[in-house]
Amino acid sequence: MTEPSVCVLVLNWNGADDTIECLNSLQKLSYKNARIVVIDNGSSDDSVTRIHHSHPDVEVLQLESNLLYGGGNNFGLKWTHNQGFDFVVFLNNDTSVEPDFLEPLIATINANEKIGMAAPLMCYAATPQKVWYGGGMVNLWTGTIAHKYIRESVDAVPKGSTVTDYITGCCMVMPTDLAVELGGFDPIFLMYGEDADLSLRCRQKGYSLMFVPESRIYHKVS
Repeated sequence: MTEPSVCVLVLNWNGADDTIECLNSLQKLSYKNARIVVIDNGSSDDSVTRIHHSHPDVEVLQLESNLLYGGGNNFGLKWTHNQGFDFVVFLNNDTSVEPDFLEPLIATINANEKIGMAAPLMCYAATPQKVWYGGGMVNLWTGTIAHKYIRESVDAVPKGSTVTDYITGCCMVMPTDLAVELGGFDPIFLMYGEDADLSLRCRQKGYSLMFVPESRIYHKVS
C-alpha cells in the first residue's frame, strides 16, 4: 500500500541558518512519500540563495513581502492543496526532527476519521531530554494557553497518544483537505494565537486533536 503523500512546510524569514539546519534533519526522513517545501516570507537577506545552495533539491516558494506566520503558511497550504498532497505539516524553521517523526503522526490520524490534527513530543534543542510541549491546555474562561509537562523530563510523559486541547504551530500535522476546509490560519492574529484558534475551530467541527509522544522533534526556544 502506498504511503499517504505529505508536504512539510517550513516557513523562513531572514533565518537561513536555522532553516538549513532544519532541512538537514528533514533530509534524513524515513517516511518516503514526503516532500519538503520552504516558504520564504519576503526575506530581505540572502536566505533564498543560501537555501538553494545548501539544498538544491528543496522547493522554495518566494513571497514578495512578509505575510507573517498565518499568511505565509496559508500560502503554502494553498500550494499544497493544489498539488494534491494528502497531509500538510506546518513546521517551524528553528526545529530539528527525528528521522521517523512522521510515521506515528500519520498513523494516528489515519486510525480514526474524526482525528483532525496530531503533534509530536517537542523538546528543547539545547536540553533534548527536557519537554517543551507535551500536549496543550486551553482555558476559555481565563483565556490562557499552556503546555503540559513543560520543562519536565521526557520520562514524565506517559506513553501512548492522548487527546489534547490545542496543538502549537511549532509542529502541526493535518489532512490537507481539512486544513483548507477550516480556512487555514486566521490572518487577524499578527503574532501568536493562530495555532490555538485553528485548534479550537477544528474541535468545533467535531474533530479530536492528538498528542503523539512516540514522535519527537526539538525546538530552539527563544
